[in-house]
Amino acid sequence: MDIAKILGSFYERHISLVNKLQQAELLQDSIYHYTSEASLKSILNTGTIWFTRRDLLNDPTEHLHIHKIVEYCLLNGSLNSDFVEHIKQVNNFFFSCKNGSQCISIDKNICLASFSMDGDALPMWNCYANSQQSEGYNIGFDFNLIRDNSDTFCIAPVIYKQTIQIEAIFEYLSFLEDMWLTTVDKTGKFDEAKNKINTALSDYTSEVGCLFKSKSYEYEKEVRIIVHPKSKMLKTRESNGRSVYYLPVQFEKNIVKSITSSPTMDRNIAQNKIKNIIEQEGYNVEIKHSNVPYRNSY
Repeated sequence: MDIAKILGSFYERHISLVNKLQQAELLQDSIYHYTSEASLKSILNTGTIWFTRRDLLNDPTEHLHIHKIVEYCLLNGSLNSDFVEHIKQVNNFFFSCKNGSQCISIDKNICLASFSMDGDALPMWNCYANSQQSEGYNIGFDFNLIRDNSDTFCIAPVIYKQTIQIEAIFEYLSFLEDMWLTTVDKTGKFDEAKNKINTALSDYTSEVGCLFKSKSYEYEKEVRIIVHPKSKMLKTRESNGRSVYYLPVQFEKNIVKSITSSPTMDRNIAQNKIKNIIEQEGYNVEIKHSNVPYRNSY
């Protein structure tokens, strides 16, 4: 029995299950990137968005979330017992690596940028403009233009509902169980088959894990664009005492539809600042100001 041929036949199912979550459609025309004044100027001046490497996001615990869902499904499913014990060990290993200073290799080949479907969200403004002196903005990007030029990346909304996350993991574990029963149990070539299963789980939890977040963050209505750069394409910057790898991705000026200023700012001053920036850089965009009522504190 040709083990390589058998394992190869599972590849399309793996890709299908990943794409099922990564190719979700959005029912709106714009997505928004909240940022500071300094970053706004940099983005418009250079025509680039920075995509951060998967394992170096602001929330260091985020990429652990999917492994907790895997653990739950293993404990609450009716899968083959030998398969469950093996996946438990592998999942625990991934969790311990990502919970420490180590990194799963595939995470080094995934970079992402975050956007929101909400163009005027108070919780998002609070991240960038939490006082009367703070100046925050969001850039509205044309989603359709991004999607039409997405040959090299995927774009999809983050999944916050745990029921959907659990359903997706159960479906993938059932797929891996089929792979296990077809290869490990029937061919006797344990090491080769197990290594392929381990790799598949690693790929899936990293790829799909980019879109799984706790319900606590549902207010973000986050959309992520995910790219897979080669390591030599990445650059580094210092942030909070650590080196952060990122990929600068260029965009065409016509993809920018609007710029909105935060509720903490004076409307006229904010609009004049935006006008100066876009006139200098040659953008033709709608200038807006937040409609969120701002509460002064004394």
